[in-house]
Amino acid sequence: MATETGVDDLLARLELAYRRVEQTQGSRVKLESAEINLLKVCEEVRDLLTTALISRSRDWLKEVFGGSCQRTAKVCAVLEAARLSPERASDPRLQGCRNACESVEEVLKDLGLGAALRAAQEREREAPLGMKHGFDPAEGILLKRMGMPRSRARELVQSEI
Repeated sequence: MATETGVDDLLARLELAYRRVEQTQGSRVKLESAEINLLKVCEEVRDLLTTALISRSRDWLKEVFGGSCQRTAKVCAVLEAARLSPERASDPRLQGCRNACESVEEVLKDLGLGAALRAAQEREREAPLGMKHGFDPAEGILLKRMGMPRSRARELVQSEI
């Protein structure tokens, strides 16, 4: 099962995949590739959330997705904001991810984290997806996990977009 760090890495990949979809809206070929990638990451997020709901304790869910509830709010914000082409808008991975996220939200509410969840959702609505406070989540992965200098991490992230 994923650790908090693994979950953060997956959410950074989700956000990066979302940004790629947004930035390739004018190019049919690039958009198709970006959308397929986003759906693959959505599938991973869905599987993580579903596994957590089925085989993990509520304490683990509270520890990883509770607290400030930012991780859960992030997933929902990306899913709400994603604009996919008609060919992929009805992909079951997208709806499955939404359903799993809603289920996690319900568990968090049951655990008394409804106010924290609402606050996190509000923060996500107020701040644009992608870069917040000048920090790119994909850069964070490269900086932390690979020990890469910030300038090189930023360069790689920009070349991927």
